[in-house]
Amino acid sequence: AIDEAFGMALIEAQACGRPVVAFGIGGARETVVDGVTGALVAEPTAAAFAEGIRRVQALTLDPTAIRANALRFDRGRFAGEIQRQVADLLHDAQAA
Repeated sequence: AIDEAFGMALIEAQACGRPVVAFGIGGARETVVDGVTGALVAEPTAAAFAEGIRRVQALTLDPTAIRANALRFDRGRFAGEIQRQVADLLHDAQAA
């Protein structure tokens, strides 16, 4: 099994409004909301992934909500958050 630190492919699929089925480790645990944007499976076996696919097919998932989840990782949002964090640190340092 591959333990991706982030899981860009998972985010890309969700950005297109598509649910994903992923092994529930590493970046998948941070980027996939089980039952909302796809399914996380407990073991890297064909049977576990088949069950994950069945679970996703049985759910009524909202492509807009799936995409919104992916947008949490948008490059512009990330840059804005970094800038905000740096500004907060500078403000705190100047106040001290």
